[in-house]
This record gives sequence, structure tokens and C-alpha cells, in this order.
Amino acid sequence: SQFYGEQVCHPEIIAETGEELGIQDYVFVCVKNYSLDQIAETLRPCVDSHTVIVPVMNGVEPGSRLRALFQDAVVCDGLVYTVSAANPDYSVTQIGPYTYLYLGSQIQDERHRNAAEQLFQLLQSVGFDVRLSDDIQSEIWQKYILNCAFNTVTARYLVTSGDIRK
Repeated sequence: SQFYGEQVCHPEIIAETGEELGIQDYVFVCVKNYSLDQIAETLRPCVDSHTVIVPVMNGVEPGSRLRALFQDAVVCDGLVYTVSAANPDYSVTQIGPYTYLYLGSQIQDERHRNAAEQLFQLLQSVGFDVRLSDDIQSEIWQKYILNCAFNTVTARYLVTSGDIRK
């Protein structure tokens, strides 16, 4: 990271299916939208009614789709703001002075609000730049609108977001 310095992470386990993981407290879903249904089925064995699932994806519907697929679990909503680049060695470089995560829940009952608050406190306690939103749906739509503009311009003119800022 140009801002946070180099960090190397080694997962405790790498699994191909949820069965290999056992029931999880938290599951972050970070895939492209076209992979959501498939990954949900892969994860199903590691999710029960106390599991909190957080989609960290672009678009406005991942949370709703996951709530429909996992009706007993708590599905909060999340989105991340970052600029990054994939490297030839499969590592990722975070570029620029920020990376932060928004958390919240479009479902405003006590169970979902408490889950979002507890996860916020957990991530904050380990140094994550995380923000808790009372109106996560607004945050999701704002990012969606931003992506619509940036993605169209970068694709049309074959430029990066850095090129646009210049």
C-alpha cells in the first residue's frame, strides 16, 4: 500500500467449500455480481442463524440477494472505497491515501442493527478504517452512481481513474 505500507497476509486455511470451514461467525462476500449465486451455494454449509454475512461488492442488490438466499442468517450491507491494482505476481497494491469500509443494514430491526454495530466495533478494534452508517442504502447508491460515471469514462477512453484526476 502506498499509504499503509507493505502487509503480507497468510490465511490460516484455504478452503474450496464451506463444509471445510465449519460454521462461521462472519462471512465477507467479495466476488463479482455474476458469481454471487454460485459462491452462496458454496458457502451455505458454513452459515447458520448466528452467522453475519457481509457482501462487500459493487452494485445495489447483493445484500437483498443474499438475504433471499440466507433467510435465517443476518445479512448486513457493506461497501469499500479503495483504489488498487493487481500485480503480475497476484498481489494487490493499494494506491492513494485511503481505503475504508462502510457497514450498515438495510434491515432496521434490532438483530441486524446489533450485528452491524458489533462487527463495526470488532473491525475498529483491530485498526480497520470502518464507518458505521445509519443509512447504508444511501451509501450504496452513492457509490453505484460514482461507479457508473467512472466506469463509463475509463472504459470509453481507456484511462485509469488516476488519468481522470490528472
